[in-house]
Amino acid sequence: VLDQGYWSDGLMTAPSDEALAFDIQAMKDAGFNMLRKHLKVEADRWYYHCDRRGMLVWQDMVSGGGAYDGWETSYDAYQRQWLRECRGTVTHLRAHPSVVTWVLFNEGWGQFDALACAEEVHLLDPTRPIDAVSGWYDQGAGDFQSVHNYFRPLAVYRDRRDLTGYARLAGGRAFTISEFGGVVHAVADHSAFAGTYGYGATDTPAEWRTEVHRTLDAAAALEGVGLSAYVYTQL
Repeated sequence: VLDQGYWSDGLMTAPSDEALAFDIQAMKDAGFNMLRKHLKVEADRWYYHCDRRGMLVWQDMVSGGGAYDGWETSYDAYQRQWLRECRGTVTHLRAHPSVVTWVLFNEGWGQFDALACAEEVHLLDPTRPIDAVSGWYDQGAGDFQSVHNYFRPLAVYRDRRDLTGYARLAGGRAFTISEFGGVVHAVADHSAFAGTYGYGATDTPAEWRTEVHRTLDAAAALEGVGLSAYVYTQL
């Protein structure tokens, strides 16, 4: 499940240690075994709760707080800062057994030379696989071909590395749908704000449950043709 770590009463800060544990356990009770911590490094206690409750974590690197363009991401100063923060994240969190994958770039946000960045992280931590580019602009790097799919029928694609013939990147990668779903149902008096955001809306809780199960079943059916993991949007 995609987990952005938002809180209605603290935005990016949880109100209590119990609240950190609650979300993890709720997703485990719902049948999920992995949380993708999206573009945020959480409090250490969150990873501790994942460790002891057996919840796997795919950890995103933070990409910054503003809009990016080709000029900004080409700056040497930006790239050096990103690499410094990336190294710090890996070093800080690699002792947690719950963290099983590093996710470097999301949907092209701040992305540059994903191959070099993946090699850097692999040298720093050779024990974990790397999702170098989640969603867009796959450069053939890392251990996953990782796509986001909200508006098309779910499917497994042939590895881009095979299509582009990168000789030194021989060997297939695992295929993952690293974001999909996102159906929303607004419950009166149970929302922090008036608006809703999602990739499709339902009118009743029953319709929401039906649509979520339909979407998850469609993803699970792809295991036999090469789907290795999926990340449902969202907690």
